[in-house]
Amino acid sequence: MTNTGAGTVGVVDTATNTLLTSVPVGSGPFDVAVAPSSERVYVSNSSSGTVSVINATNNQAITSIPVGSGSDGIEVTPDGTRVYVANYTANSVSVIDTATNLVVDTVPDVTAAGGLAITPDGEKVWVATQVGGKVNLIDTSDNSLTTPVSGLLNPYGVAASPDGTKVLIADYSDSGNVSFIDTTLNAVSTTITGMSKPTGVAVTPDGSRAYVTNRGSNSVAMIGIQPSRPTSVTASAGNGTLSVTWQAPTFTGGQAITAYTATASPGGAGCVTDGTTECTIGGLSNGTAYTVTVTATNSLGTSAPSTSSNAATPTAPVTPTPEPTPTPSGKLTQKPLTARGLPPAAIKRKGVTRLTGRNARTNAGQLMTTTVKVRPKVAKYKVVRGPKGKVSLRTFGRVKLKVVLVHSAPATDTYLPYKKRTVYRITK
Repeated sequence: MTNTGAGTVGVVDTATNTLLTSVPVGSGPFDVAVAPSSERVYVSNSSSGTVSVINATNNQAITSIPVGSGSDGIEVTPDGTRVYVANYTANSVSVIDTATNLVVDTVPDVTAAGGLAITPDGEKVWVATQVGGKVNLIDTSDNSLTTPVSGLLNPYGVAASPDGTKVLIADYSDSGNVSFIDTTLNAVSTTITGMSKPTGVAVTPDGSRAYVTNRGSNSVAMIGIQPSRPTSVTASAGNGTLSVTWQAPTFTGGQAITAYTATASPGGAGCVTDGTTECTIGGLSNGTAYTVTVTATNSLGTSAPSTSSNAATPTAPVTPTPEPTPTPSGKLTQKPLTARGLPPAAIKRKGVTRLTGRNARTNAGQLMTTTVKVRPKVAKYKVVRGPKGKVSLRTFGRVKLKVVLVHSAPATDTYLPYKKRTVYRITK
């Protein structure tokens, strides 16, 4: 932060919001810009008409670069190679080469140049001019002025949205506004009223909100621009499909989300919901890895894309290879799977003997069949057949009985038939 009266720049720890140190710079420091690498900080000094360069690793000023008088707004290009400085009194914009710390170009005829902003692609510089109610536009390819946007009150602060589609202008006046410029049309698309001498404007990194300083009311206003990004996007692969889930944005501006759009990469296939947080993307190529991003839409606008999901690769279902039918000589031997299918060791002379347990099966999965024959045929025994194939023999004390028990099961494609014959004699 600049301390205009002290001629210093304060270094603040953003984790604790405490002042770490103050760095001496030029006279009347006005604005600050940080290089994309975060290694250099550039400070416009309005009273001395210079730019101070600070080494951010040790918070020491490296050099002072003469620019035009009344240096005001300052920005670094996204590639870090150039610094643009608005010179309010000199009615110009200076261009600094960051490799040499020298002014390599000056854009003239920018009356009362104040705040400025560079679009994220680095191709345009928007400069507010506080005389004439217009915003000048500089083409960075040759630093030439193009057609300005007119019809504003007193343009002061400038900020570009992260996607480069909008530029926000703080119009400094008692009944101040914040104007939104459509960068495709180069025209004002929306005006937000209710401010009081707005000066500075900044947009959050996700483009969802703008914060505006109101000098007239000593306050900061928040403007909802669009929903914040959906979070926690997860993709699960299917056969030529991805099932996608996500979490709703943390900021919606108080407006309900009316649609989500999930987009797969590569290819751009997608799906749209009416507000539910899951959908399935079809028509994908099996064997190709995809990631998915999701945007949220409501009455404010459409959010920036979410962070990409995990990579997921659709695959076709594996068709199992059928087992070859074995030849008769190659069939397996069938036998009882558990003790339920084993014949008893002996038959009780008097009482109940279990011959076959419930649901007795072979190792081929076949339900076993039980056949019982008793000789002689007298009324001193009873074959009891219960549920699920259970078979028991009740005897009443008769001796000299012959019991023939047969367990069997039919053959299968891979197993031989099963048959077990057991003979019992009750002699005492």
